[in-house]
Amino acid sequence: MTLEEFFSIVDSIEPNENGCKIWPKGTNNHGYAQFYINGTKPRRPFGGHRVVLERKLRRKLNKNMFSCHKCDVRNCVNEDHLWEAYQHENNIDRHEKGRTKMNWGKGNKHPMFGITGKSHNRFGKSPGINQKFGAAFSNFIRHVQYWGA
Repeated sequence: MTLEEFFSIVDSIEPNENGCKIWPKGTNNHGYAQFYINGTKPRRPFGGHRVVLERKLRRKLNKNMFSCHKCDVRNCVNEDHLWEAYQHENNIDRHEKGRTKMNWGKGNKHPMFGITGKSHNRFGKSPGINQKFGAAFSNFIRHVQYWGA
């Protein structure tokens, strides 16, 4: 598909009752609108909501910027529902809307509380590590690697 064909489809979509323009074609495995532009080398998918926001802003988004949805509908391509944000702004928006999946809490309420590199050296190969610390083993190892133990 060409970029012109993509925008022709986007512009022809009738908004639903919430004002969302639902992308009728392919989505990625997270549910976001996705399409391919003919002739791009290497062939790669483009995020529909990101390309629509770039048209609205009349510039490219920096790689560290996100195209966020006010409506929280991942395959919505209505430019009025899209806004540009840094990752931390996207995280705050997600948390304020109650969509944070791992809201573990802070301090001693966090499942990684009390685990240190020394704990890993002592308990890292113990089959009861999940019961002892209340943390998923993969997260435990990831954090231990971060600490450099």
